[in-house]
Amino acid sequence: MAVRGGYLAIGVWPVVREQGWGILPFRGDKVHYFHRGALTAEGGRFVYSSCGVRGAETTQVPLLVPGNFPRCQNCTRALPAWKRYA
Repeated sequence: MAVRGGYLAIGVWPVVREQGWGILPFRGDKVHYFHRGALTAEGGRFVYSSCGVRGAETTQVPLLVPGNFPRCQNCTRALPAWKRYA
């Protein structure tokens, strides 16, 4: 569980999802819409957001469930209307 600036993110993102809303730990305070990419050399995965944020996740530092963090407005505008609230 991570608490930062009055917002709360609980748990980890399920491995079965290839894309969706999530937050990279230690990288800002907004939730982005991530797409999973290629495998890293250490066994993790690269992740890319719709607004251009890039990073990597591993089993030790996975993407977190969004909780009540604010969503990135650039990611929201980049998605079609039916995907914004999924």
